Amino acid sequence: MAYEHLRDSALPRIVTSVIADVAQLFQAEVRLAKAEIASNVTAKLQSIVGFAIAGVFGLVTLLLIAQAVVFLLIARGIEAHWATLIVAAVFCVLAAVSAAIAMSKARQELAPQRTVHQVSKDIRVVKEQLQ
Repeated sequence: MAYEHLRDSALPRIVTSVIADVAQLFQAEVRLAKAEIASNVTAKLQSIVGFAIAGVFGLVTLLLIAQAVVFLLIARGIEAHWATLIVAAVFCVLAAVSAAIAMSKARQELAPQRTVHQVSKDIRVVKEQLQ
């Protein structure tokens, strides 16, 4: 008789509902964390590509400057050398711009900050409701 009274009570249904809601919330938070981490990893990979591009432009700049110095030493003052220096300066600017873009993307946090904040908020709400 007491067992039937507990079975018909609202408390087991509420507890079951709360457990199901918490499990569903946890699954949603895990999906959110995965999506946020994927987004952050993509940004990091883009910054790596940016650094690689900056490295290529830097190498080309060094080669062009070296070529310009060689031409200056060989021919001393022919206009083609100044043109080579101008091209090298353009590549130097491109390398600086690529590095700046890569640095701005590299500063982004890799950890899922929004998810961590949301989980903390969820924990506070659950604690408040349990009290």
